[in-house]
Amino acid sequence: MKKALLATMAFAAVYLIISIAIAKLLQITGGTGILDVEFGYSTEKAFQILTLLGDRGRTFYISKIIPLDFLFIPIYMLFLFYWIGYFLQKINSDKEFLNLVLIFPVLTALFDLSENICTIIMLKQYPSINAAVCAIGSKMTLLKFAFFDISFSVIILLMVASIILHLKNK
Repeated sequence: MKKALLATMAFAAVYLIISIAIAKLLQITGGTGILDVEFGYSTEKAFQILTLLGDRGRTFYISKIIPLDFLFIPIYMLFLFYWIGYFLQKINSDKEFLNLVLIFPVLTALFDLSENICTIIMLKQYPSINAAVCAIGSKMTLLKFAFFDISFSVIILLMVASIILHLKNK
């Protein structure tokens, strides 16, 4: 539980810092956000966002937000990992199930890492955007969100199962 709580505090702290950085970017750009939170985007949409960011926004994105996101990846992975592990222990789950569900946070992190690499490539190559890199980046974003949602849903389901088991054993 201690590791899960520490990971939660780190998750909250870095999430807050990233939120502040994104708010600063929105100030700089007059409201244009980042590709990382788009739920699928075309090459045209990516080009539009990168154009609206402007030079200053693109520089801020690659120099401030991307490094924070690289820091955030292992932190949220551990956050998900420790909470899943904690609740699996509470319900005395077998090792095979543990290995199965713990892959979800790892996949989330790998997809986010891949998304960041694609975003860096697009930011560095702008105004040219490679359609394949853009398509891969868009898919990685969707997969990142899907596996984060799956991981978080697993935590909630395991927490409910743990509570039910606890009440049943009382």
